[in-house]
Amino acid sequence: MLPNTNPALTEIIATAQHPIVLFVFSEGCENEPTKEQKEVEEIIKNSPHKVLYYTWCIAENLMPMPRTATALYFFLPANQTPVFWRTVNPHTNTSGNLTNDMETLNKMFTQKMSYEEARFTPEERNKIVEVENFLEKEKETLHTFPSNFQMTRNLAKEFWKLGKAAATGLPVLVPVEVGYNRLAICESCPKLQKESYRCSACGCFMKTKSQIAVSECPDGKWKSYV
Repeated sequence: MLPNTNPALTEIIATAQHPIVLFVFSEGCENEPTKEQKEVEEIIKNSPHKVLYYTWCIAENLMPMPRTATALYFFLPANQTPVFWRTVNPHTNTSGNLTNDMETLNKMFTQKMSYEEARFTPEERNKIVEVENFLEKEKETLHTFPSNFQMTRNLAKEFWKLGKAAATGLPVLVPVEVGYNRLAICESCPKLQKESYRCSACGCFMKTKSQIAVSECPDGKWKSYV
């Protein structure tokens, strides 16, 4: 994740005595605060955890951080790189999610925990180790798979890294052989729309869904891996 480059925010983070929550949006700077922004402000105001809260409205093409959507970024004092982030939109549970995020940020600040220690349960951390171990091991064999599948697998890895950093439900991956076999089954299925690789039964994009552990084929041709 790229570091903050805003001069004013750089100074705030460098001298802060408490964690910082930054609400970033790319439109509506002149308008009244949105429903989501009001909800965020209310949650932070009533939180037992002390944070510094700022808003930053910038053009999408100037955003130095990895999202161009409305998002919350969480910083620790003296660290210009966000320790994690979360998108905010009308379809997400802003209240419940942000409450958990504030708890995670507080643990990182007061108990000097890593993000993974503060964010995930021991069982989830064990799963992270398991997944990253087979991701590391598959580097030796991924080149033996067709190039199209290699691209699919690399996309899945990006979702994996994204899920850990973005305070979302962790998209645990299947081993490479399982993902390859799943996608092969999909490719032989008449319900797969070959142009888009979208399944007409479930509507999902199978190059992604086939690599996610909890996913299932709607016709039962392959099952959840967990």
